[in-house]
Amino acid sequence: MDDILHDKLKVVFNLENQYPDIPSYITDNLKHSLRPYQEEALQHLLYLNRNGNDLIRNKLMFNMATGAGKTLVMAATMLYYYKQFGYQNFLFFVHSNAIVNKTKENFGNIKSNKYLFNPEGIVIDGKKINIQIVDNYPTLPDKNTIYLKLTTINTLHDKLTYPQENEITYEDLKQIPLVLLADEAHHFNVNTKKKGKDSKNKKEIEERNWELTIDRIMSLNPKNKLLEYTATLQLEDAIYEKYKDRIIYRYDLKEFMNQGYSKNVTVLHTSEENSTKILNALIMSQYKKDIAKENSVNLKPVIMFQSTTISSSNETHQLMRDVVDELTIDKLKNTIEHGYQIYNDSQSLWKKYLNTIGKMKKNY
Repeated sequence: MDDILHDKLKVVFNLENQYPDIPSYITDNLKHSLRPYQEEALQHLLYLNRNGNDLIRNKLMFNMATGAGKTLVMAATMLYYYKQFGYQNFLFFVHSNAIVNKTKENFGNIKSNKYLFNPEGIVIDGKKINIQIVDNYPTLPDKNTIYLKLTTINTLHDKLTYPQENEITYEDLKQIPLVLLADEAHHFNVNTKKKGKDSKNKKEIEERNWELTIDRIMSLNPKNKLLEYTATLQLEDAIYEKYKDRIIYRYDLKEFMNQGYSKNVTVLHTSEENSTKILNALIMSQYKKDIAKENSVNLKPVIMFQSTTISSSNETHQLMRDVVDELTIDKLKNTIEHGYQIYNDSQSLWKKYLNTIGKMKKNY
């Protein structure tokens, strides 16, 4: 996959051995200092936009691990597009109301400890810049103002598809150069994945429409930009073809962990039943919690189960509840004994936790 945009840019940087400097109007106006990989993500963007029209693209993606600070990179890109290109209107959308509410704190609540811009105020070229959270964009925007609309993609789709009084319309958006900020962007690819295939699944049809809505907004004005952010992107077939020229930066979980920024993540590869995987993950989580407690560390381990659809995610969640509700000493004992057979000669964390729990077997 060396023809992905990210890899092409890495080659250029290695040949030239020169990275663009991050402007002070970005670094001075963020609450947190940028980590090296976040700087590199922005340097890719700066380089891409400074080297000729043939490299400038209106659709780009930041594919970065969960917890790597994609939202801080998003805040930096807002400052960049405002200062460098004069964009005042930004449209943030995501699939979840919970993320919309969190992002309001990140970008709109200067008193929140989650606020990502400089809490003393955003200042560019000696002028204070205001960020206004809006439902509709003004016809005559004020100077020194960034207008940010935050919404779920399904709400946006419904309001544009079925226009109502005092609500935003496609006709309104024709006149407004927009920067679209798509968070958790892997949710907006159902139409690409299922192209040419019919579906009777209501949720799948809805998600296909989401992708078409984004495409339609992008087609309204040639100045529109689409910046996508996600930790989860499976580069296969049609998705690979769609994104190979968009992925401006990739920073996966393995690299995130190796550089010491992430909690260690244990990945369980097994062909066993999902219920067994879940039980192993729960036991491992409790083991980590107990070890942390012994060392006076208040730790809440995180368990992640990847699903390709919301319905399968809900099924996995219910299965996990069932595993806990139906857990018995005999089931736990059988899981431990089976683990010993597999990991007896291993030096992995699994061996350590099995040894620890094994000492408790006499209590069963």
